[in-house]
Amino acid sequence: MRRILRLAALPILALFALVLAGAGPAAAAAHSSAATASCTGTIQIDSFAFGTPVVTAGQTATAKLVATNCTAQPVSATVEAYGRFFGPSGNTLPPGCPVVDPIAMPANFAANGQYTNAFGTLTFAGCSATSYQEYVSFFVGGATVATATATVAIQGGATSSCHIVYTKQSEWQGGFVAAVSITNTGTLPISYWRLTFTFGGDQRISYVWGANFAQTGNSVTLVNTANNGTIAPGATLTGVGFVGSWQSSDAPPSGFTLNGVPCA
Repeated sequence: MRRILRLAALPILALFALVLAGAGPAAAAAHSSAATASCTGTIQIDSFAFGTPVVTAGQTATAKLVATNCTAQPVSATVEAYGRFFGPSGNTLPPGCPVVDPIAMPANFAANGQYTNAFGTLTFAGCSATSYQEYVSFFVGGATVATATATVAIQGGATSSCHIVYTKQSEWQGGFVAAVSITNTGTLPISYWRLTFTFGGDQRISYVWGANFAQTGNSVTLVNTANNGTIAPGATLTGVGFVGSWQSSDAPPSGFTLNGVPCA
């Protein structure tokens, strides 16, 4: 099962999610007395919603949060957010969709101050969800003082929007060098990529460039670095390759998928 692990105030593209804070954890500003006149409790969530009601699978869905300190004293709180993909089957996680782990960060309010933040989640092209919900909560002294939920609908993306070329650049007894290119054949930009495939032989990768990698048995996962995650429509990403070893077979790989979607 895939997971999205989200860390506070860090743009971790390799981990599939973003926290888009305008001014980091202390994104609080003075708020007008007129706006706080109707404020109740310690912290009030004024709005929490996605910027668009519908996204296409493979795009990033971003929910904006605005909250107000209803008191005349500074408040040090913690804001926590987590998400969940939903499909036609109800509460069961839809096929191809990851689990979204929670993210927590400080939220420091000035007296009668306002806090703003934005939480972005990549909706994978291979995820069969029909909607995504983001949940947010504020805690003060360990107690929950405010909660809210935002929902965005997800429409299906293209069945296949990628083309992979695997090139064996050199081979010798017990070793090889190979390169991989990724072409975005879809109409939307790719802002993060996770390429998986299965070796046809008993190859083991020892060194990779242009990607982060993991290998379990014959199964290999390559994930973009901080510098090559974006592939424009019609563009081809090169500069990804690896050195490996083999004992009995160096047969080429198969079963290429990009972000969970099979590639041509």
